[in-house]
Amino acid sequence: MNSNCEGKDQNEAGAVRAQNRAFTREEKDLEAPVANEVRFDEVLPTTATPGASTDEKKMGDSSTLPLRAWIVLLISSIGVFLASVSTSALVIAFPVLILKLEITMATMMWILLCVLLIIAGVVGIAGKLGDILGQATLYKFGYITFILGSLGGGLCTKGHNGKDLVAARCILGFGAAFLFTNSSAILTNEFSRYGKVGLSQGVFQLHAALGMVLGPLIGGAFADTTWQWIFFFNLPIGGPCALLSLWAVQDSKIITPKKSLKEFSSSFDWIGAIFYPTGLVLILVAMLQGVVPDPVLSEKGPLTGLIVSGCTCGIIFLIDQFYATDPIFPPKMFFASKVFSVTVVASTCVAFARYSITYNMIFYLQGPKGMDPLEAGITLIPFGIGIMVAGFAGGLLADKVGVRQMAVFGPVITIAACCVFLTFDEKTTSSTINGLLFLAGFGIGLFNSPNSMSNMLSVLPAERGSASAVGMVTMMFTAMVGIVMSFAFILNDMSQMDLFILFIYGGSALSHQAVQKMLDALNTDYYIVIAVLGCASLISILNDFQAKDHSEKQKVVVKTFAENDGQVNK
Repeated sequence: MNSNCEGKDQNEAGAVRAQNRAFTREEKDLEAPVANEVRFDEVLPTTATPGASTDEKKMGDSSTLPLRAWIVLLISSIGVFLASVSTSALVIAFPVLILKLEITMATMMWILLCVLLIIAGVVGIAGKLGDILGQATLYKFGYITFILGSLGGGLCTKGHNGKDLVAARCILGFGAAFLFTNSSAILTNEFSRYGKVGLSQGVFQLHAALGMVLGPLIGGAFADTTWQWIFFFNLPIGGPCALLSLWAVQDSKIITPKKSLKEFSSSFDWIGAIFYPTGLVLILVAMLQGVVPDPVLSEKGPLTGLIVSGCTCGIIFLIDQFYATDPIFPPKMFFASKVFSVTVVASTCVAFARYSITYNMIFYLQGPKGMDPLEAGITLIPFGIGIMVAGFAGGLLADKVGVRQMAVFGPVITIAACCVFLTFDEKTTSSTINGLLFLAGFGIGLFNSPNSMSNMLSVLPAERGSASAVGMVTMMFTAMVGIVMSFAFILNDMSQMDLFILFIYGGSALSHQAVQKMLDALNTDYYIVIAVLGCASLISILNDFQAKDHSEKQKVVVKTFAENDGQVNK
């Protein structure tokens, strides 16, 4: 009995080693025939798992996707859709919530940003735990926690001055961290067997963009009536999906070998897990204190201390990553794969631009244009549609052609739109606003799916959880920076009285001078966005990932698994 178990463990371990070898980090030998690149007859005589599932036995057939793969894609897509709705709906409704909950601007900033902070602070740990303990289990935990956080948000009341809503949003963000990180790895592992990673990423990005489209509508519709349904909206849709994930989402025995609790505790990077989220929290608190001082904290004294403490934690974390046995963010991923490094930096830049454009437009539409939340939400729809359309199309094209063209050209399209944003004033027509928003979203969507695909496929399968976490951390942190900067420019250029008029009576009650100050502040931010997008486009020139060549390699991998599985079963 023991010998049989040992043989099975050896087979599984051999499969993982062969799979990891097959995904070379640098595509140096792409011109050579695929058959000569991967010699599984030498390294994997009998590697398939005897108890492999039917889906795993059919991996060699890339033309047919099993029903469970589609269900996993549906569940993951709905999850990111709901998370996107939760973020974008609250963005459009924040002026109304300040009045209805009787909270300060500082508290409202925490309500908006705490989700991003928790995701950025937890996602690295979530990715590493997924690689160690299995991504499916943690994904299910994240889904359920996200739904519970949504329930808590809807049950919040005015008497707690927004503190209960901050707590509920933190729970929601905690679940979203496990949901987001592991969903990317699960989808890549599931669809790479069939050479359809681009398809899965395209559908995934489409639903994220769809959430951006419907989120402002939902937030605008509920803001003036029952704002609690901004959170309750997630329950009837996400609840069944969370339950369905308990059955549908599974770890691949080939790609994701689990570790025992003893192995986990001895190899986990405890130092990194402590100093990395602590540093992020301290730095964000410092940024918020500099923009919207919290009366609980004293003024300039602690600000310097927060910055120094946050940077110190960051330095300790970086040093630990080079010396830890199993670091949260393995530095070798950056040094060994040029494509991975390029895609992380580029996606970070685009995330900053995306959130900056969103918040700038919220201020512009409800300020100089004088729109109410619902009108502003409807006007923002083309931005999400552009991301959705281009994201899905880009994902399909990425499976057939190289990603460099789309990764380079996408940010350029958004730069062109931002250049026209600089000319916007209170007289700009709705058709012009809608057309430019669609163009800006189209550029971002064209970049997102191909960049995400090449990012995940440029690393070893056993490191995809950590790789996804790296991307999420950098994107969430720069998104927070983008949001804080948008608020900083507005709050710095406008008087307290003008801000009061904006939130109480709307932008239509602002004086011409106040409107001009607001437009100047927004334009300053757009210049920064243009420069950051230019960096994303330039660095994407170095992204030489070739989807077609990788697909051929993947066919060799899955064919070998299927053949060896058949030999073992015989």
